Amino acid sequence: MLLSRDGHDPRMPEGIHTVVEVCRPDACEVAGLSRAVPVEGVSRAGTVSPDGHVTQEVTVETSEIDGDPPVPEDADRVFEYDGSAVYRLRRPHGRGCPCEVVEHRGCPARAIEVEDGTVRLSFIAGGVETVRTVVEELRSAFGGVAVKRLTRGPPAGADGDLLLVDETAFTDRQREVLETAYEMGYFAYPKEANAGEVAAALDVTTATFVEHLSSAQSKLLDAVLEG
Repeated sequence: MLLSRDGHDPRMPEGIHTVVEVCRPDACEVAGLSRAVPVEGVSRAGTVSPDGHVTQEVTVETSEIDGDPPVPEDADRVFEYDGSAVYRLRRPHGRGCPCEVVEHRGCPARAIEVEDGTVRLSFIAGGVETVRTVVEELRSAFGGVAVKRLTRGPPAGADGDLLLVDETAFTDRQREVLETAYEMGYFAYPKEANAGEVAAALDVTTATFVEHLSSAQSKLLDAVLEG
C-alpha cells in the first residue's frame, strides 16, 4: 500500500482520499444481494427527495443465473445490456447504511463496490479529524471495517513523498498479522482470503485476528494522519 503525504503547505487544502471496506452483509440490502449474485456497480442519487427518499441503482450480472436475481420486490428493472440488468430502488434516507455514515460528515461516496457481502467505498475528507470521525463511526455501526488506503495530495507542482512508518510502533504479533493478511490476499480486491482463513494460518481465533488487525490498522492510521 503506497501512502503519499504533502509538504503541509498551509495555503493548500488538506484533502485525504480514503478507501474503506465494511465487511458486513447486513450493512445494506446491496451488500446482502452481492452474496447471491455478482454486483457489477452501485450508484446513489446525490440528493434526498422531498418525501425523504434516496434513489440508488444496482447493476447485477444475470447471464450466469437462472431466472431473475433475488433483488427486493419493489426494485424496478430499468435497463438491460450484455448479460446484465440495472435495478432502481428508492429507500428512506437515514437508515444508517455505510454510504450515509460517510455522507453525514459531508463527504460524498465517490466509488461504491460490493462483493460477497463486503462494501468497499471511497471518499475525500477535508482533513484529519473528518477521517478519524468517519472511521470511528463506521466501526461503531458495523464493527468489521478495514481502512484500505489513505492518500494525501501533494501541493500544486510538487511530487508526493512516500510516508515512512516506524515499524517499532508495532508488536511482533501485529506485524505478523499484517504481513500474513497481506501475503494471503486479505487486502486484495476481490479478497483472496477471508478473516477465518487468515486466522487459521496464524493459529488464532477469528476474533483475535480481527483484534490484532484493528490495532495495527489504527497505528497505521495514526502514522498517516499525524505524519
